[in-house]
Amino acid sequence: MIELLVVISIIAALVGILLPALASARGAARQSLCANNLRQLALSTMVYAREEHGLFPLRTAVRRWPTMMLRFYQDISVLHCPSDTPGANSGELDPVANPDDAHPRSYIYNGWNDYFNAHLSASAYNNFLSSSPGRSMAEDAIERPSEVILYGEKTNVSGDFYFDFMPSAGADAPQLEQSMHGSRRSNTAPGSSNYAFADGGVRPLAYGRSLDPINQWATEEYWRWNSGFTY
Repeated sequence: MIELLVVISIIAALVGILLPALASARGAARQSLCANNLRQLALSTMVYAREEHGLFPLRTAVRRWPTMMLRFYQDISVLHCPSDTPGANSGELDPVANPDDAHPRSYIYNGWNDYFNAHLSASAYNNFLSSSPGRSMAEDAIERPSEVILYGEKTNVSGDFYFDFMPSAGADAPQLEQSMHGSRRSNTAPGSSNYAFADGGVRPLAYGRSLDPINQWATEEYWRWNSGFTY
């Protein structure tokens, strides 16, 4: 009996040691799959721009970027991070008319609001935010493509398709999920999330680092260094 208890104790100790390692490995695998999803979205966006005279997908109120680019990324499951909840909010209220937009979605696209705020009149900018009419960001207008985020991860309750960080656009920072991986709670340190950049690259950033000290969602130099976000 003593020998049996010793064996059981050893097994329990080994399980206690191995479970955290297995959980960590599983989390790393999910983060890698998520990064691959974002890479496919980034490359699809760049191919889309090649076919559309250098313009990224239109900002629209219906048939948004998931629908416009489906012919490039093809597999709709790419929109969902395996670390996210299965029913992540899509933000689409009419799944019959817009089935691709309605698929569970983990990612949010740069809304380019600082660029258009700087280059449009006030009335045109307000129309841009309401997607009336739709406008596109030009790929060659991004001066630092390796330093400007194209896609990030959103919270599972957010239905936003476009990330607008400026106060005039609603300040969407709470819509970002900045610790999807490596954290037990949403938007807390430690933890990180994956980001796709305008040059097609994908890399993780620690909690808060997409916005501070440099706002990597911004194209305009002023907003890159004066985002106003603190953590």
